[in-house]
Amino acid sequence: MERVNLITDRETGRLKGFGFVEMASGGQEAIAALNQRELNGRTLTVNSARPREERSSQSPSRPRRW
Repeated sequence: MERVNLITDRETGRLKGFGFVEMASGGQEAIAALNQRELNGRTLTVNSARPREERSSQSPSRPRRW
């Protein structure tokens, strides 16, 4: 494992329940071993990261946050 990034809420600082792990090797094996396993009463979903979806400059359904 090279780096871990746990995602937090900007306003509260609380964990959002997901994160990213960068690995030099063994990533596919880790996904296969951990996906759909239970940890502390919760089922893990583990998959490869996908590129971030392009967003418009300001979506009408979500107000702009500063």
